[in-house]
Amino acid sequence: MRILLLAGLCGLLTVLTGCQRADVDHPGGDAVVLQIVRTAGMGPGTNGDDPPPLLEVLGDGTVSGYRDDGTTYSFRATEADVQRLLHRGDDAGLLDDPPDYEPPTAIWDAGNTEVLVVADGHTREHVANGLGAVDESGARARLEVFVDDTVAWARSHAA
Repeated sequence: MRILLLAGLCGLLTVLTGCQRADVDHPGGDAVVLQIVRTAGMGPGTNGDDPPPLLEVLGDGTVSGYRDDGTTYSFRATEADVQRLLHRGDDAGLLDDPPDYEPPTAIWDAGNTEVLVVADGHTREHVANGLGAVDESGARARLEVFVDDTVAWARSHAA
């Protein structure tokens, strides 16, 4: 009975206070906090030059990137927005050392997706070759969802 009462009180306390996570420490100013780059693969129409970052978030909340049509955007996110991105990155395992992102089968002509996260005193770079070229699972699927959702969020917030 005491255990049920204690569990009920803990549940009520969680509801009343909200499920607030601790802030993730990150650099400020014009230092990079999050960067997503998709490098060019090999094949016709590629010249070996990599495009600018698909998305970049700086410590002061500046978010910039480019759309599929090549146009660029920039806006200022709030600290709460930056924290949400970092928490989503944490949920995807991006604040930890990178796992093995090798695809199940080799994708020889595909570029890499590179996600750089600078938070909690560490710099982590997650690199996956040919991300999204096959049905993804595990860590590759989590990385793909994070990249797609984060880029879509930024593009939808850009004026």
